[in-house]
Amino acid sequence: MGYWDLPDGTHCAQKTWLVTKLSTALGIVGSAYHTILFQPKTVLDGVQRAGTTTLTMGN
Repeated sequence: MGYWDLPDGTHCAQKTWLVTKLSTALGIVGSAYHTILFQPKTVLDGVQRAGTTTLTMGN
């Protein structure tokens, strides 16, 4: 069942879960592009940047 299949004002928890999954997936893709385009100086910096970008888009 998708987001638009549920009537407005109902199933709020399920809708929130669907939007969170979608935004997290977009965050992973966005952070991958960001890491490739702006290569970090260290591995730790790359992991931190990817995590920060993904979590920001996921929230």
